[in-house]
Amino acid sequence: MTRTAHRIGLAAAVVVALAAAVGAGTTAAYAQSGTGAVTSSISLSFSGGTRITVGDQASLFGFLSFSDGSPANGLTVHVTRTNPDHTQTVIGDLTTSSDQGGFNFVDSPPARGSYTYTATFDGDAQRSAASGTSDVLTVDGVVTGLGLEASATKSDYRHPVTLTAHLAKHGTNAVVSIYRRPAGGARTLVRSAAVDADRNVQVTVRPRKTTTFDAVYAGDDVFRAASSPRVAVAVRVRIAGTLSRFYATSGAYHLYHYSSSCVARGTGCPRYTVSVAPGHAGDKVRLTLAFHSASGWVVAGHSSVKLNRRSGARILLRYASRAIIGQRFRLEAHFTGDTKNAGNTTAWSYLRVTG
Repeated sequence: MTRTAHRIGLAAAVVVALAAAVGAGTTAAYAQSGTGAVTSSISLSFSGGTRITVGDQASLFGFLSFSDGSPANGLTVHVTRTNPDHTQTVIGDLTTSSDQGGFNFVDSPPARGSYTYTATFDGDAQRSAASGTSDVLTVDGVVTGLGLEASATKSDYRHPVTLTAHLAKHGTNAVVSIYRRPAGGARTLVRSAAVDADRNVQVTVRPRKTTTFDAVYAGDDVFRAASSPRVAVAVRVRIAGTLSRFYATSGAYHLYHYSSSCVARGTGCPRYTVSVAPGHAGDKVRLTLAFHSASGWVVAGHSSVKLNRRSGARILLRYASRAIIGQRFRLEAHFTGDTKNAGNTTAWSYLRVTG
């Protein structure tokens, strides 16, 4: 009788103890209940967007929960960050702050790229280990400015033009590349170099055709890639006009003997040669002939001449009679320009026929 009463009393004591533990509402009470393994789970989310800029903070929150619904307050969660190069960075240990297992933290990733965060619970004798991974966080680089200037926006053929690229800010990468694309040609690299103390890169070019330039910065861990606005440099053709077959000069004038064969057969006449560079074979130049009168220079007429395969033309200046003797003339050639080059005009060439 005594032994049986003792057993009943022991069972009652156990029931009372369990009831007291459950009433306390603590995680420890469930851990000691001896009810068997409990499955743990962790969720991890961003409280803001999943895209930020280097230097900004990402805010995350999570919950640790158990399959039996037991409280998860005061437990340790380990947080790590997976970096763009797949290395791991320890963020630290966090303590859940509510029965729902809530926790939160902020982090500032040091470089641009894609990151994820992982929260881990080690588990214990009654509860399984668990981990949860966030969505991908995209960290954009800081915006930097890149400008490009040319010392001239219109230049003579093969005349030096200095290009200056200016990078507003940079991190570990300070290299800026300058490219060119001549009219009708491919884009090629002109120069690639680290910016100087003034954050500039300079290069001098001698363009033959109208050319468009641009500068590019690839970016680095902190700063985004950047491109400059395009800068166009219009390049004038080099055009020259030369008189030949003269017997002498007098000041600016080329002197020619009157020749009856020039009148009769077109031989022995003054000759004017035009050349254009770069090559524009098949294109035309416009000739202007003027004579000097009592009121000044008067245009006598215009003529168009096609350039030969060497981008040149020879013009015979044939006259009709001895009335030409003593008169003063001047001649120029003009190339209008096209998509490859801007137009240009020769200097005046002066001539006079003597008796």
